[in-house]
Amino acid sequence: MRLTLLYPPGRLYGHYRGAEEALDFAKKMHEQQMALKSFHPQYYDPDVHATVLAFNLRIVARKIDALAAAFRACMRPGQAGGLTERTIELQRALQQYNAAVACRDAWDNPVEASINVLDMAFDCFASMESDIRLFERRN
Repeated sequence: MRLTLLYPPGRLYGHYRGAEEALDFAKKMHEQQMALKSFHPQYYDPDVHATVLAFNLRIVARKIDALAAAFRACMRPGQAGGLTERTIELQRALQQYNAAVACRDAWDNPVEASINVLDMAFDCFASMESDIRLFERRN
């Protein structure tokens, strides 16, 4: 019998959708800030943009961590696969970013750095999805 964790809705689907929705919301908020900067530069504040990104990236990281923990809980001894080193490194980098931002005011963080971390969060999520699908196929 084939192991189903994501689709059709399996054991990880709720965690997966939570992380996906958090990423989509963070992207939407970033896009809205960029639109504000383009169309109404007098109202754009980079400190607000940095704070919005930092707050949303903290939520995204927690959702990705929850997905990773739930995935690890699904693994049984002798099953092939798991999180790849790339996924683990991306997840660790996201955690380190959030720890660094938590130590200072969010607006002290450069907007460009937060945008790069948002892209990295999408990469981490895609890598984790790939790892889960590979695990499903192997088991």
